[in-house]
Amino acid sequence: MRIKDVIGENNELQKQLNMINTAYYEQVVIYGRMQGALKSDQLVETMLLDILRDILDAQRDGHDAKAIFGDAHDLVVNTLLEIPDMNLFTLLKQYWLAVVAFMLLSLSEPIFNLLRDQVFYGGKLVMSFMISAIVLAILHHYREFIATVIIRTDRRIVYFGLAGVVAHMFILTWAINLVKNVWVIHF
Repeated sequence: MRIKDVIGENNELQKQLNMINTAYYEQVVIYGRMQGALKSDQLVETMLLDILRDILDAQRDGHDAKAIFGDAHDLVVNTLLEIPDMNLFTLLKQYWLAVVAFMLLSLSEPIFNLLRDQVFYGGKLVMSFMISAIVLAILHHYREFIATVIIRTDRRIVYFGLAGVVAHMFILTWAINLVKNVWVIHF
């Protein structure tokens, strides 16, 4: 089954949920899609559809989903353990645009200096890449915590992303100025 078909069936079946189970399943979907970011989209959506079918079966028997399945977060985490992570090549293929955009953001100041002043600050370039790699590693390591905070505070991920970009630029500017005159080439 194609992923569009799975999502379409999921959307149709959700209409059969009562209000309590709808709220519960919405949490399951949010947790599943946020924490399943490193998993195959096809497998995550199929998992969500299976959970929805189980919730509908419990609802037909007169039970609430939370009473049967427990906390939505725990249900998703335990179910996602059965799905293997994507390999590195597949992961980079899926998220290459975000990684490239993040790295280009770190190159903005060294490139600007090269164009404006005709001076190449090699130390700034190296530091830009190092800081970007560290920030990406931190975001990757704490992705579950960050996703949980975003979900629980009901903020938009766009605001978090913008705050991350602003913080990245401040840290990058501060650290780059420490190594400004290392490996300088004048044209």
